[in-house]
Amino acid sequence: MARLGCHKQLKTGGSVVNVIVFGQFKRPCAWMANEVSLQPGIECSLGLTTAQEYLQAAREFKEFSLIIGHYKLADYKGAEAELADENIFPQRRIICTASASAQLLQWASEQFYDGVIDLTDFRNTFGTDAMELLTAEKGHGHASVSFPLTTNVPAFIPYRDSIDETIVRLISYGFNNQEIAENVFLSVQTVRNRISRLLEDSGARNRTHLSTMFLLPFASFENGEVYPTLPLGTDLPIERADLSE
Repeated sequence: MARLGCHKQLKTGGSVVNVIVFGQFKRPCAWMANEVSLQPGIECSLGLTTAQEYLQAAREFKEFSLIIGHYKLADYKGAEAELADENIFPQRRIICTASASAQLLQWASEQFYDGVIDLTDFRNTFGTDAMELLTAEKGHGHASVSFPLTTNVPAFIPYRDSIDETIVRLISYGFNNQEIAENVFLSVQTVRNRISRLLEDSGARNRTHLSTMFLLPFASFENGEVYPTLPLGTDLPIERADLSE
């Protein structure tokens, strides 16, 4: 079992707990566990990749918070049922995913998960996203895309490739189809076809709606109001992490 910083502990809601990162692959999982351990106030983390390791750690700690990869949910389901018979439950349950779809967010909310971390740019934000969710008041966790799980929001945009995302970004900048075509080196008709596909797959009613959906990750939601998280004039982030490892 890979252990990182297990001489330390995190206090959440008055209880002393451990943090378990249950991921798909060893290297990213170990990296995430280390990032968690580096956050202020977090002093214990484990990076695990098998259900048996998870069961062992959960039984040892009894009190812990769980950060689980989207593709490990099937493995976790059986382990969760087994631990429930022993009256062992994570104090926080957070999902990590490289595709934060509206369907996943809705499911996570219905299953009482405490939040979803979008791994699209995880090398820059994972540690702080995890910390925010781990220390949030129970039932008030939120996704790293900055809205509560209980909030009704439009579906996310199911990009097929980086060109799709570039097209939507340029739409949000106010570019017309001709200008977009010149920037992505495609014909105007191909751009039209791609936008039509994006509108259909995302459920957006029009280009403005699609642009709004693209900008949602760069806004925060507080007391029913929407606030930008980027200063005016700031370029939107365009770099994406390599998740192939």
